[in-house]
Amino acid sequence: MIYIKKSLPVTDSFISKDTCFLDFETTGLSKQNDHIMCIGLASLNEGDFLLEQWLIENTEEEIKLLYTLMETLHKFNRIYTYGGKHFEWPFLTFKLEAYDLDASFLTACHLVDLKPSKAKRTTLESQAGFKRLQTSTGKELAKLAKLSLQTPSEAYQTLILEHNREELLSLQALFNYLQFLKHLSSNDLKETVLKEQSLVFRLSPTLTYSKSFDLTCKHVVCHYDTEQNIFQIQLEAHLLTLKTYLPAKDYYLIEGELMHKSLAKLLPASMRQKVAKDQCYLEQEGYYLPYTLEESERSWQDCNKVCYTPYDPNTFAPHIPSLLRQILKSLSKLTSDSPQ
Repeated sequence: MIYIKKSLPVTDSFISKDTCFLDFETTGLSKQNDHIMCIGLASLNEGDFLLEQWLIENTEEEIKLLYTLMETLHKFNRIYTYGGKHFEWPFLTFKLEAYDLDASFLTACHLVDLKPSKAKRTTLESQAGFKRLQTSTGKELAKLAKLSLQTPSEAYQTLILEHNREELLSLQALFNYLQFLKHLSSNDLKETVLKEQSLVFRLSPTLTYSKSFDLTCKHVVCHYDTEQNIFQIQLEAHLLTLKTYLPAKDYYLIEGELMHKSLAKLLPASMRQKVAKDQCYLEQEGYYLPYTLEESERSWQDCNKVCYTPYDPNTFAPHIPSLLRQILKSLSKLTSDSPQ
């Protein structure tokens, strides 16, 4: 079994000493019929970013590889993967049980899948400023792994190890990027610019990130300038005609116009007409933001029931804290830091 150990300079290190990144290469997707042939771990070690890789040269070494992995993982309380919830962990658990090795540690530690539910890895890597040197797909790597076990070749092994190394470096970059977004706080707000049809937040983050980047998330466009350590969020207002629905039991129709029952009861009963739920609404044209604020008295909706808040730059200032909290919460949801 081949073992490689390499130390790299630390950049944007938001990880702790009891945390590691894990990635492995297999000969295919079948837990029953395929093998784990390369495992990579990355962690902090005496101020450096330590990469460790193990690669087997025949299938008989797989049990040794797994035993070595479990011995090494015991140093860590939190283990990060990308897509591990549906691949690495089920695959690893099956293999440990197949070789009658103790898999209880995997349920005791904090296993974290960095893969968001929707965003593509290539998109996240681009946003995080991570560039790959290799472009091999998982399917191509699996074929290469099979060939390497059938006919050991230094060229095959080098390609597999390099791919695994890039996976680990990608994990580090994505972790740091997502942690940076997760720790943005409304307390970092430096400036708010209220324009006629948009508003801009400028934050000075407590944490810094080594690369400038652009990010579009739901309704906001963001830009981070690493030199100035400024994170800018821009949100456009939309000119729309929307409705806000009122409780039909509290209103009557009086000559085609809604009137609250407290006033309508002062009029003759012949003038009062009951209102259906789908008729009991106010309609208004104006500029709106695609958010519902906690303190909003009314919810304005479009035909698809999407909720908005009226936007007037002259009166919107009191709502800024609530809106910013919602935006930062949506950015933090790009992370997936939870036990599997």
